[in-house]
Amino acid sequence: MKTNRIIDFDIWRGATVFSMIIFHFFFALNYLKILFINFSSTPWVVFGFLIRVSFLVLVGVSLELSFSNSSSQWSFLKKQLKRLGVIAAAALFVSFSTWLYIPDEFIRFGILHMIALGGLLLLPLVGNKRRVVLLLICSIFLPFFIGSIESNSWGGIVLGSKMEGFRSIDWFPIFPWLAWICFGVLVSGPLKIILKNHPLVSRETRGVQFFKKLGQNALLVYLVHVPIIMILLVGVMALESLV
Repeated sequence: MKTNRIIDFDIWRGATVFSMIIFHFFFALNYLKILFINFSSTPWVVFGFLIRVSFLVLVGVSLELSFSNSSSQWSFLKKQLKRLGVIAAAALFVSFSTWLYIPDEFIRFGILHMIALGGLLLLPLVGNKRRVVLLLICSIFLPFFIGSIESNSWGGIVLGSKMEGFRSIDWFPIFPWLAWICFGVLVSGPLKIILKNHPLVSRETRGVQFFKKLGQNALLVYLVHVPIIMILLVGVMALESLV
């Protein structure tokens, strides 16, 4: 049963990654002016929001699962600090890469930055549900205060202050997005019980293996999928211009 539960979480993450690839494929079509897409329309806004929320909830779920499966607090911290360090390094790579190609809208604090810092903030709280609930409540209500403060500093970018003229293709301020990681920590226990009694996956088909692999390599796929999409689309455009 334990294996099934792990597979279910991997498939959830894999499905989220696959949805992200679809979203970014159409985003690239619009960015390259191959196809006009109104991303402010309700279906696209909802689709994008669900992908973002799914990623962040899974961060919280993973933190709680790791905590409950660790032999000690130190082993949990050591494992998670290493993991968050890798994510932070990937976030810096994304910032640098986007600064090179789109300096006016480069990613200063995107979803990887949010996952790294949000996970770090939650490390000492996992295992204490009351504190996690308190942080969740603060994450919901603090934006009403922070969002009214004008600040063009890096602190404002991280916290979610009101910034005139700020542009970025990906922005995930700590508040309110941290609330979804907290939510993932809190629902992890009930989800484990549900999946133990009613596993979503009874056998590993090719489709299951595909999503499982995507889920297990989510960070790598996140880093390479946009460049691959852009290279393929630009290549197709170049070939069409030669015909």
